[in-house]
Amino acid sequence: MWRNWLDAKNNYMKLKYRITENECWECTSHCTNSEGYVKVTHNGKQSYGHRYMYEKIYGKISSEVLRHTCDNRWCINPSHLIEGTHADNVKDRVERKRSAVGTANGRAKLSELDVIDIFIDNITPKNTLAKRYNVDPKVIRDIKNGKTWITVTSKI
Repeated sequence: MWRNWLDAKNNYMKLKYRITENECWECTSHCTNSEGYVKVTHNGKQSYGHRYMYEKIYGKISSEVLRHTCDNRWCINPSHLIEGTHADNVKDRVERKRSAVGTANGRAKLSELDVIDIFIDNITPKNTLAKRYNVDPKVIRDIKNGKTWITVTSKI
């Protein structure tokens, strides 16, 4: 289903969107930025489409972050948006398994095989392992103590 939305003041902010089965309003009339969020310009000011819609329905955003409960960056449905902090947003990402973990994390220096070798090596001192793998000794401790790379070490 396709819909148009005009703002409350009727000053020509026309957004076309389609309603998905999850009741997301996916904006089809405007481009997205490199991160996938809809960009709009209204009265000469650039904004995100979801922020614009939220403010038109609920008023000024008082928090630092506007979070999508639907995890759909194209969605501009105000009922799918909640205010929160950056910490809330990170927590959402982790709980919904959208965080890059293990080798999918672009900053990872270790492979899964390295982590397994480190985890099962109960002879080599941690500082020696750290030098061997070119990581900080805390990385080795965290692997050994089950604080990081749990997705790999829990299988052992």
